[in-house]
Amino acid sequence: MIIVDKVITTSLSITDIALADIDGDPLRFLSASPHPYFDCNTRVHGTLSVHGAVDDNLADLQLEVLQGSVVVAVGKPPAGLQASLFKPFGSAGLVAVTTKQLLFNILSNQFTAVDQVTDGRLRLRIRATTGKGAQVVADCGSVIKLVLFTGSNHFGSNRDPEFGGDAWAVPQVVKLAKAVGDSFQWNDFSNMNGGFFVDHKGHSEGLSIDGLFAGYTSRSAAVAQQMINQINSLPSMIRMVYVTLTSAHQGAIAGKTLDDGRRVTDVIIDTPGHSDHFHWEINAPAVATVSLPPATPCPICQGFNALGGACKIVPDGTEC
Repeated sequence: MIIVDKVITTSLSITDIALADIDGDPLRFLSASPHPYFDCNTRVHGTLSVHGAVDDNLADLQLEVLQGSVVVAVGKPPAGLQASLFKPFGSAGLVAVTTKQLLFNILSNQFTAVDQVTDGRLRLRIRATTGKGAQVVADCGSVIKLVLFTGSNHFGSNRDPEFGGDAWAVPQVVKLAKAVGDSFQWNDFSNMNGGFFVDHKGHSEGLSIDGLFAGYTSRSAAVAQQMINQINSLPSMIRMVYVTLTSAHQGAIAGKTLDDGRRVTDVIIDTPGHSDHFHWEINAPAVATVSLPPATPCPICQGFNALGGACKIVPDGTEC
């Protein structure tokens, strides 16, 4: 959630800031890769108020995205909103957007300047400028960075453009999806800026992947054992697996324990709607810090053997 913790005030101020994702929920994530959706724009919704002198006018408003201390992208109000924003403050000394709506478009080609491989946060601030040259900046806190998976092992023809795409995740989840190799096919991750994703359980925080591997749909005892091997070969990384269990599955996982000590039945969860694909929930701290070597194909473990090395958790140095 965005919390405004500082407003630099002159005779001009920005208040009542409530930034939101495309679903209207508080903005916690930002999609920060070049992409083709919404005319190549990352959308930020919300409301705000700008207070200024009665004899002045709001001339410009922009959302600045910072990586560290550097502005890497700037968002502008959509054309349809500019007419109601860029006007005199009037006798009330106020220009406001009080109904939650599209507030800023960030042209996504600017995100080539953003680190696409390291988990982290981006800081947001809003800058207002008046016709007389007064300027004020409101610090809007930080959001978790999401990047776009662009691997060729992406199944399904519908990329959910109405939701800003379906392949957004934290960088290390994208790295994982690429590292396991083409023996896995991936479909939905999260939508633009995370948050609610229609017809999905989870997929809201850039830590979820729907996937498929050869033979999965038979949902046999052998497939259940493959899934156990996959979890064991990715130490501390897979938090949960959603599948629609068959009796063969259930018999194969009953009473078994993973290498990390968890009961298999606490990790592989029977979930309706997952007979033609599985769903991984990734453990963020482990994903953010583990080093992934290139996958080596193996007919027994489906290419996971190269990911079976020691998992050493170390500070990653990203901003909290």
